Amino acid sequence: MKWINFLALSALVLGGFLAMAVPCQSQNEAGFSTDLKDPELMLNNGEKWEIEAEMMGHIKEGKKRLNEYLNSSEEDYLKLARSLSESNSNLIFSCSMTGPAHDMLHKWLHPHLRLVNQLKRAEGAEEAEKLIAALSESYRILGAYFQ
Repeated sequence: MKWINFLALSALVLGGFLAMAVPCQSQNEAGFSTDLKDPELMLNNGEKWEIEAEMMGHIKEGKKRLNEYLNSSEEDYLKLARSLSESNSNLIFSCSMTGPAHDMLHKWLHPHLRLVNQLKRAEGAEEAEKLIAALSESYRILGAYFQ
């Protein structure tokens, strides 16, 4: 009986943490977020935020991989998702930023990571195409706020 109570309590606690960690977002019928524009994402006194060179290299690699996919006849969106996930892991591992620029980058990165994870779980080409378009928009938004 204690084991069942422990499991029930664990599920409640974990569910509470997950609810706090994933903010409300609009979702379309396929279940993925279409709201890429965080109202808190802003410029640095009218200028783009600086991203450290090593980190920007990983971001550019992800964008390059996405563009190569879009400009080819490639249809393996799961391969693309794995490739983008690898770039994102390298980005996160290389993170040495601190302060407001770091915090602002996270406001872009979190929705971007969700899109890549959703692409990994896409249940068909139509859903994947929408997610890939959203990822392309995500990189466009990054370019509007960061350099």
